[in-house]
Amino acid sequence: MKKNLVVFFILAGVITLAIIVFIIWGLPYFLNTSLPAPANNGFGSETVPAQILQIVDQGTVNLGGTIQPYQDLSVMILSGPNKGLVTTVSYGKDQILPEGLVFHPGDQIMVEVSSSPDNNNIVVDYADAVRTRPILILLAVFILALIIVARWKGIRSLLALAFSFVVVVAYIIPHIIHGEDPVQVSIIGSMIILVVTLYLTYGWNVKTHAAVIGILIVLILPAFWHGWL
Repeated sequence: MKKNLVVFFILAGVITLAIIVFIIWGLPYFLNTSLPAPANNGFGSETVPAQILQIVDQGTVNLGGTIQPYQDLSVMILSGPNKGLVTTVSYGKDQILPEGLVFHPGDQIMVEVSSSPDNNNIVVDYADAVRTRPILILLAVFILALIIVARWKGIRSLLALAFSFVVVVAYIIPHIIHGEDPVQVSIIGSMIILVVTLYLTYGWNVKTHAAVIGILIVLILPAFWHGWL
């Protein structure tokens, strides 16, 4: 019993020291919001929702021996810099489509908007159907099943998953997009995600301490190798 307590306190001390090192070294880097503007040297594109206003033309087309319907859709872009732009996109003329998927006025689709740096040349192409409703249904089923099977550990796992998503979206991706060292950004982000999610999911115990120490060692070694520490 005493031996387990000694191991527990040693591991807890190492974890505490690692957290202090991160607060001194990684936290200022993580909280840095003065990011340079990303370079814009070529054509950029983004995928945004659009609403179908009317069916301009429709029929069938032969794509490599496959006969399928096509549609020319008049759409209005619903978000992004080109919000409100009305244009025409083709659906079914250059790719094999899922059987039975046709659109009607009022439906929403995802379109890819490509533009030059000066926005003088804008090209809008069909990207995908909007699948928000089935995805939300699957998400609800997944959350419900996880809570039923794992109970409180399932809830903690969901919180850890949400935290990981926030770190990736709010920290890792923006810093890499703005030209910072992707290895350094990934190492710091991984430290934050793995330490928080492990403790949140499995609790403050010897096994979690050992797992966190092993992970931190693996992540810190590249930092020493590159001279960041």
